[in-house]
This record gives sequence, C-alpha cells and structure tokens, in this order.
Amino acid sequence: MLSPEALEEAGEALARVYRGIEADMLDYLVDLMLAGGGVTSRSVTAAALLGQTHADELRRIIEGHAGEVDAELRVTVEKFMRASDADDMERLGRPGTEKEWPRQMDATVRGLAAILQRDNLHMEQGALDAFLSASTEAIARVNSGASTAEQALHRAVRRLERDGVSVVQYRDAAGNLTVRNRVDVAVRRHVRTQIAQDGARMTARAMDEYGVQLVEVSSHPNARPSHAAWQGQVYGWRGAVSIDGRSYEGLEAATGYGSVDGLLGANCRHSFGPYLPGAPRAYERDPKHASGLPGEEVYRLEQRQRAGERAIREAKRELAGARKCYDASPTNESLVEVVRAQDLLTRRQEAMRRLVKESNAKSLTGHPVLHRHPAREWAGDMPRVTLSVSARTKQRARETFKLMEACAKKRRPIYDNGALGHVARTAYGKMGKEKGYIVVCHGAPSFVDLLGQRSDHKVLADVIRARDDYEDGTPVQLMACSTGKAPKNGSPCFAQRLADELGAPVTAPDGTLQVYSDGRLEVGDSPGDNTGEFITFQPREGKK
Repeated sequence: MLSPEALEEAGEALARVYRGIEADMLDYLVDLMLAGGGVTSRSVTAAALLGQTHADELRRIIEGHAGEVDAELRVTVEKFMRASDADDMERLGRPGTEKEWPRQMDATVRGLAAILQRDNLHMEQGALDAFLSASTEAIARVNSGASTAEQALHRAVRRLERDGVSVVQYRDAAGNLTVRNRVDVAVRRHVRTQIAQDGARMTARAMDEYGVQLVEVSSHPNARPSHAAWQGQVYGWRGAVSIDGRSYEGLEAATGYGSVDGLLGANCRHSFGPYLPGAPRAYERDPKHASGLPGEEVYRLEQRQRAGERAIREAKRELAGARKCYDASPTNESLVEVVRAQDLLTRRQEAMRRLVKESNAKSLTGHPVLHRHPAREWAGDMPRVTLSVSARTKQRARETFKLMEACAKKRRPIYDNGALGHVARTAYGKMGKEKGYIVVCHGAPSFVDLLGQRSDHKVLADVIRARDDYEDGTPVQLMACSTGKAPKNGSPCFAQRLADELGAPVTAPDGTLQVYSDGRLEVGDSPGDNTGEFITFQPREGKK
C-alpha cells in the first residue's frame, strides 16, 4: 500500500507540468488581449468571437506539451505503483509481482490519459471563459466611465494572469455547474485518486493470490472524524473473519471501501495493505505528528501553507501580466503596477518564510512542522523582470506606489498629517455626504500634495479607486486649495483633469480654502473673506 505522505505527493509533478501549460496559454491570451488596440476597443460580442477564433491555437499549446505530459505521467505511475507493490511484498515476505507491473501500469496510464484528455478540453474552454470574463469587465469599465481604456485593459490583463484557468469538475443531475477547480488542482486530484485506487487493485490481487485474509489500513494525524474511526486498524479482507480466536470486522462494512465517502474515496489519503497475524503494526489508530503538535494544529498550518503557495503562484502570474502591460505601454502608471506586483510577490514570499519559521519554532521535539516546497510555488517559466529604465525612474515609481499604499490605508481620505489634517479630521463627520466623496489635501491649480508628496491627477485617481470606501462613479469633492482654478498657462485645472480620469463629477474650490472644525468651509485669501466658490467639473468625453 501507499502511505498517506506518498499519496499526498502523487500528482504534484504532473500538476507542475500543467502549470507550465496554463502559463503558456495565459501569455498567449494576454498578447491577444493587448494587440490591435486592445479588447476595450471592441464590443463584448466581438471580444467573445476573438477568443473563439483562437481556440485552435490554445489547443496547439496543449498538444505541444503532450510529450512532456506523457513522460511525466509514466514516471509518476511507475514510481508510486512500484512503491505500493514493494510495500505489499515486504509485508508478505514475497519477491514481488513484477510480472503484473506492465499490465497494471499500462492500464493506469491509459485511465489517467483519458481523464487528462477530458481535462484538456475543459482547460481550453476554461481559458476562453477566463479571457471573455476579463474582457467583458474591461469593456464595461470603459463604457461606464469607471476607467480609461488603458487602465481597464491593464487591469484585465493582470486579472487574467492572476486568476488563471479553471476547469469544470462537477455538475449536478440537471447539468448545472457546481464546482470549478484550478487546472493544477484538478490534475493533482485525478492522479492521486487513480494511483491510490489502482494501487489497491494490485494489492487486492496479491492478497487473493497468496490467500491473505487480513488487511491493515493506514493512518495519518488529523483525519476527518468519519475516517479517524477506522484508520490504523486491521480488518477482514473479504468480510468479517475470526482468526486464532479473534474476530475482525469486514473491511467494506467498517470503512465504506468502494464508496465516495469511504476508504479510497474522494480526497482520501488512506490506503490498505496485507497483514499477517502477529506481524508488527505499521500504523497507529491515533498517530501523532513527529513534532509533537496536535494533528489539528499541524493540519491548520499545512492548509495555511497551501493557501500561501497559491497566493505566491498568483502573484508571480500577476507580475508577468504587469510586465507585459509595461512592455506594451511603458508609462509611469504601468511601471507603478510592475512595482506593485513585485512588492506583492516579495511580501507573500516573506510571509511564507515567516510561516515556516514560526511553525517550526512550535515543535516540541525539534522535528520540523513544515518544509518549504519551491515546486509548489512554481507558476510556469517566469521572465526576469528587468526594466530598461533609469534608476531615478524606478525610484519615482516605487515612491508613487508607496504613496498610494499609504493613502489607501488611511481611515479617511485625508492626506495631510499637519494642521490641515488635524482640522479636517475634526470636521470630517460634520460634512454632509450630499457633497459626494470628500478628499482632503493641500492643492494648487495643477497638482495636489499627498502626505508631503506632489502628485498629479492620475496618482490621486488611482488612490481614490484603490480605497474600499469609494464606489466607481461617485462624485468627488476636493477640499484642496485652488484645484478648481485654471493654471496660468491656460491648461485645464486639476479638478477637471481628475473628473476626466475618474469619469465622475469633481467639485473643487477656485481659491484658497478655509476649513473649520465645525464643518464650515470658506473660499478666500483669509479667514472670513468668503469671495471664492466651489465649482463642479463634469468629465469630458474622450479626455481620459
């Protein structure tokens, strides 16, 4: 039989191959999304047609990896089926059943190949669905005025790379979709299940051939309660049996072997092997983790690690998408998104290192609780993000990103830590919401000062959109001096540019703003000189 650890590992290598296939498909779709003016220049129907016309190329990408898939499939099957048979024969004290290997391994490979072929078809459709979903959102954002075409397009690219390709796994009796999984998850589950079940068939033949009447079931810490009830025990192979005065329950009756919820059913890591009366037992009924920690705590930490690995893979793909956007449009805005994606990946990798270190520090025996698994963090061949821009340009992008992060984390959109911020925080609750989404900072006709950093309308628009308390299209009221006043060079004022960028009305003072702690506002050169006014600027068509 195969140990729970072996069954957990089975399928990982093939899942890694499929992550590479997924990465190639996503890169192809991203290039398609960015080409020819981008999908935001099309209707939803045209975007759907665009994807469908490239279905053959997606199929060729999958077929191009067929040799790699076949080779890895054969290696995986042989590795784990041989391990299962070796364990059985050691238990029986027999030389092995090599004569059965070619037939059983060929059957297992054929069975898995048929399953993977269905996954390939689902993967192709899943990629088209992901392309259409991201494209539809981008088109809707442009049509509603929530984003510029470039912003919506780049957002869609990053989303497509981050979310990846999922495949249909289960439908109900009516044919309705009930579960979708990422393709690597689906592949790993299929391989693990097939190998576990086919390994059990080899075990069954060996036991019948040698007249074995008893089986031992494996065990692992923190098994689900229904499985913990029977794990690590000995049962009668072909039903209840009494040997040497001791009675044993039948395997099927006790464990539900053969059912979806029982032994070797869905997501089960238990297996069974031949047991000879009086032989040492390999498994305990209630095994403890080698670290001495309770099984449920180890399970919780392992699940956190799995979630962290998924997050790292997503961050890597999002970084790849951000880099493609920058290559297509090397603006400061797209460079900031590359910096943001790099920072996200770094933080998630640091979180993983911290999780492993802190988990291992909890060990009561010195035995590690978690190990880092680089292969599980792999997300396809990632390009090195080397940008041919000056160090100063990179530094400005980093500064902009850090500024946006700091502003987004403010409890309220008050972006001054000095006297203005102090008064504004007192007055903020007294300013009626009918004025719109209120933003407070120092300003001038052509820029604003955000937490001490001079910023243009694009940066403030990105800050506003990034906040959880802002809904697209909500009118904005700027509490920022002279942002509603035309600059001396005759160009549009800051508020007009912000309205164009946000696609929403922006109201701003045309002179120096006086803010009082009781919520009163005046526009004038000095307190009491209320000679100015607030002006509302509507977004202009085609000026984003």
